[in-house]
Amino acid sequence: MRIKSRTNRLGLLALLLVGVASLAPAENNNDFRRPPLRDRLVYGLLARRPVELEFLERVIFAVEQRRLPEVVVDRTFFYARRKAPTQGGEFTQRPIIYFMFAMQAQADKLRVELVLPP
Repeated sequence: MRIKSRTNRLGLLALLLVGVASLAPAENNNDFRRPPLRDRLVYGLLARRPVELEFLERVIFAVEQRRLPEVVVDRTFFYARRKAPTQGGEFTQRPIIYFMFAMQAQADKLRVELVLPP
C-alpha cells in the first residue's frame, strides 16, 4: 500500500501514535472513587471509642508496612458488616466489635503483630 500525499502519511502516523498510546498501561483512574483505608474502616465500622480507633491505626500501620495484605483487611471488613445484626437497615450492634476479634484472629494466623506506629 502506497500513501500518496504527505498529509495522509502524517495523519496515519498520528493515528498510529494515538493507538499505541492507548495501549500503554493507564494510571489507576478509579482511585478517586475509593476513599482512603482509614476512612473506610472508621466510617464503615462505626468506630468511635479511643480503643477502637487505636486498633484501626494498628491495622492501617500494618497494611502500610506491607506486613498485612489489604485484601485480608477488606475481607474482614465485609465479614464484620455482614455479621453485625441489623434491624430495619440500621445496625443494632456496631460492626467494629466483630471486626476487632476477626482481624486479630487473621493477624495471628498470618503471624503479624499489630503495633502502633512510632
